[in-house]
Amino acid sequence: STNSPCHEFGYIKYDSTVTHGAGPVKMTLDLYDLPPDIATNSTVSGSHPSPGTVSDCTGCLIHNCCSDGLKCITDGHDGACVKCNGEYETPCGDKCCLGGQECHGDSSTGHYSCTLP
Repeated sequence: STNSPCHEFGYIKYDSTVTHGAGPVKMTLDLYDLPPDIATNSTVSGSHPSPGTVSDCTGCLIHNCCSDGLKCITDGHDGACVKCNGEYETPCGDKCCLGGQECHGDSSTGHYSCTLP
């Protein structure tokens, strides 16, 4: 369990606080959004599309759910497309290859992989 799941998945911009429920059964939630630079380059932004659509990055099970140069990060429920800006990361379709890895893939099928030479 973590105390900062929003931050870990790139949602670092505070948006608002909402309360759901009534009486003794209610919960207050702080809502966070992607920073503007990520949200404008993202297939998935603060409002998530319906599950199963091309833009749905939930679970990262859909190949190429993010546009080229972006990778999908997820907690198993929600996903976000973020830049490959980690140290030694290079874009490879919908994923990022690490230093020393080569990108192999086919843009017509959307299947990419990173392998060691």
